[in-house]
Amino acid sequence: MEVMLVIFNGWVLTKLWMWFAVPFFHARPMSIAFAIGFSIIIRFFTYDSTIPRNKSKGWQEITIAFLTPYISGGFALLFGYIVSRYL
Repeated sequence: MEVMLVIFNGWVLTKLWMWFAVPFFHARPMSIAFAIGFSIIIRFFTYDSTIPRNKSKGWQEITIAFLTPYISGGFALLFGYIVSRYL
């Protein structure tokens, strides 16, 4: 499931890049492959390993932990889209 999250984050990054970096900085469009690699690098440098791994979790906590990154990426995409319409 981590692979799907990396692909989703790469797709979100390409959309945000197209809406903001391309028109304002005259940057080249970012391919999905480059965005996936870039999101892997960002994840590598921002990974928080202080989360205790030995705590047993119920199915609700696992579901929330699984869905939270997708929901936050969706909100970033939604708010980015709204802001890009007003620029």
